[in-house]
Amino acid sequence: ELCRHTEHPCAADLAMLGETIACERAVGRAEQHFTAVDPGTALPWAAHVDRAEFTAQQGHAWYLLFATQPDATARAVPLLTATTSAFGSDYTRSRAVNLASLASSHARVGDIDTAVSVGRHALEEICQTSSRRAYQRLRMLDDCLAVHQTADVADLRHDIQTACATS
Repeated sequence: ELCRHTEHPCAADLAMLGETIACERAVGRAEQHFTAVDPGTALPWAAHVDRAEFTAQQGHAWYLLFATQPDATARAVPLLTATTSAFGSDYTRSRAVNLASLASSHARVGDIDTAVSVGRHALEEICQTSSRRAYQRLRMLDDCLAVHQTADVADLRHDIQTACATS
């Protein structure tokens, strides 16, 4: 699939295909395009694409690349951390979706305590939405946590499964 306004594939699409170098190039191109845009002349449909949203998209690409490149998750963590801190009250759904990915990323790099803490925060925020995408990210978090056998993880997974069953 091509990005909306270029002839180049999106970084997230390349990440899902496991194309690390092409994903890096796409992220670089996107950064160049993003920094070149004058926010005052942006089209109305692009008004929501601010630095937080752009960083979220970068973090999500690295998060997706994990399937074929486990080291990519370490690149996702700082980007997703920055974006979840930057989203304001108008973007609660975006923050919630990215909190779930951040929690999954922490789990993937072995930082289980942080994964559980961020996962709890994601669960709280997602339960206040009706976003299918947000609940899908919770399911992905549940899958990431499945390999970790602690009481805190088990409790969080139970709460995630309960929330997803009633969504």
